[in-house]
Amino acid sequence: PWITDFQQARETAAGAKKDLAILFTASDWLDLAKTFDREILSQVDFLSAAEEHYTLVRLDFPKDTNSQPSKTTNQNQMLMRAYRVRGFPTLVLADALGRPYAITGYYEGDLDTWIKEFKQLRQVREKRDQLFAEAKKAEGVGRAKLLTQALPDLPGNLTARYYRNVIDEIIDLHDRIIGKIF
Repeated sequence: PWITDFQQARETAAGAKKDLAILFTASDWLDLAKTFDREILSQVDFLSAAEEHYTLVRLDFPKDTNSQPSKTTNQNQMLMRAYRVRGFPTLVLADALGRPYAITGYYEGDLDTWIKEFKQLRQVREKRDQLFAEAKKAEGVGRAKLLTQALPDLPGNLTARYYRNVIDEIIDLHDRIIGKIF
C-alpha cells in the first residue's frame, strides 16, 4: 500500500480526503529501519489502522542508489531537506497539502502500543483543525490566541516553514492590537 511518488501520494490523499504518513527509511542498510518495517509497518493491524486516515508514502534512501531511479532519489533528497529529516526511520504525518503536524520514529514497544500512539498523533491534526475553525469565527486577541494554539509543535523551523501564513496573520493581529493600545 506504500506509494513512492510524493506528488501521486498527495493527489491520492486529497482525492480520498486523507492525510499523508511519510516514511523516511533506509531499508537496505539500517537495522533499526528493518526492525521498524518488520515489527510495525508491515503488520496487517498497523496497515489497517493507518489506511483509515492516511495515504502511505515510503521514501527510501538505499545504500545502493543504482537500484532506484534518479528521479526518485532526487525527490527523496529534496523531501528529506524540506522536512528537515536528520535520521532514519522518521515518520512525518502531514495533511494532503504536505503540511506536517506530527513527527515520530521507531521506538521499542509492542504493535498495540505503537498503533495507539499513532492514533494519538492523529488527534494533533484534529485539534489543529478545530482551533483553526474556531479562529475563523474569532477576532482580535481571541483569534490570535486560537491561531497560536493551533500551530503544531514541530522540531527546528518546520512550523515556520509550513505555517508561515498563520504566523504572519498572528503577527499582523498583534501589531493591530498593539497599535490600538498606543
